[in-house]
Order: sequence, then structure tokens, then C-alpha cells
Amino acid sequence: MNSKKGSLYDVIFLLAATFVILIAAIFTYYIVNEVQNDVGVQTQFNATGTSLTYFDQGKTALNAFDYGVATFIFITGLATIALATMINSNPVFFFGSFIVLIVIVGVSAILANTAIEIVSVDALSATVAQFPISMLVLSFYPHICLVISALVAIVQYSKTSSITSGGYAP
Repeated sequence: MNSKKGSLYDVIFLLAATFVILIAAIFTYYIVNEVQNDVGVQTQFNATGTSLTYFDQGKTALNAFDYGVATFIFITGLATIALATMINSNPVFFFGSFIVLIVIVGVSAILANTAIEIVSVDALSATVAQFPISMLVLSFYPHICLVISALVAIVQYSKTSSITSGGYAP
């Protein structure tokens, strides 16, 4: 983060952050739902009904993460692409970036499959139904990462000014 410029390595951050946020939101929603069910049964905690109202408000806030995941991917991907224009790089190094792009797509496929395996547990089926946009993002996770990574590489290495202004020209 010292250079504050976008590169393919920022897509790795995007992968990890999205995965952690999504799984954390789903498990938190599940735990809140289970605690709400337990509190709703016990009358000493729910004499006025206020406890269940607080849980409902908490679940509503967690549902915002469904839109937040898609927004996070879009804004972070767009920022990475925009900031990639600031890097002066020689097109000769595109092959190395292509290898990084393949690794990113492979890791995103592994994370997508892992997340789908985690959320396919029967106990989480009602919770997963509350996150339809996030599940759509997970199903196309490798494709999204491929598009963002490819656009970053194209923007970063297709500039003609990078050869002359970066000091690479003889």
C-alpha cells in the first residue's frame, strides 16, 4: 500500500476481502437467527417483545451485506483499474502478469468452491436464501476476477506513454 497504485496484486486483496466479508456475514446472520429463536422461546428474556425487535433490526443490517459485497467488488475493481493507469510499466512484463492472472483465477475458483461448500450445509439453507446477490457473485467469482484482472493488465501495459515517460526507451 505504500505506492497507492493499482496492480494485479490488488485483485488478490479483493479476493480475500470479499471471501471473508461474505462468509462472516452469512455466519453472523445464522448465529443471530439461532439466538433470536432461542430468546423468542424463553419468556423471561422476551417479556416485552423488545428483544426480538432488536434481533430483527440486526438481521436487516446484515442483509445490507448482500448488496455490500457486489458494491465492494464493483468499486474496488473499478478503483484498481483506474489506479493501474498510474503505473509506468513496460509491455515486455505482460507475460509475468499473465501468469499472475492465471494464479488469481485459480485461487478465485478455489475460494468460490470453498464458499459454496461452506454455505451448502443444510443448516445454513435458510440463511443463504437471505443473500441471493452474494450467491450470484460467488457462482461467477472466477469470471469476475478474470475480467477485473484482464482489464487491469490491459490498462497497465497498453499505455504508449509508459515506454517513453517511464525511462524504458533508449
